[in-house]
Amino acid sequence: MRIKCVTMIDEATQEKKNISHSLTIGKEYIVLAITMYPAKNYFQLVGDNENKSPTLHNAKQFEITSSRIPSNWQINADNFAIALAPKGWEESGFWEKCFGGDEPALEIYKREVKIIYEEEGVY
Repeated sequence: MRIKCVTMIDEATQEKKNISHSLTIGKEYIVLAITMYPAKNYFQLVGDNENKSPTLHNAKQFEITSSRIPSNWQINADNFAIALAPKGWEESGFWEKCFGGDEPALEIYKREVKIIYEEEGVY
């Protein structure tokens, strides 16, 4: 799935903003996962941040340019949200392990990202 940034929104104020350290208006991004809450939806992607770590962005900032769903996504739901993401990413503590440098978690992340990017013809 691909999206294009068409606007930038300040999460705190919900007002449009002109500068972002992780997004560029007009640029396409590959969606790694989607999280849907009753009032808001988020796309997870690797933005323009220097360390290339995945970040969540309000879906209102984008238009979908390719609706192809990655083969490794699964649906995860609870009482608060629905997520479409690779298996394992929604397990308790996964992201804390990744950002903490846990090698097994990072290998799972890299493997799943590679599948998503290959299916979009990026790798």
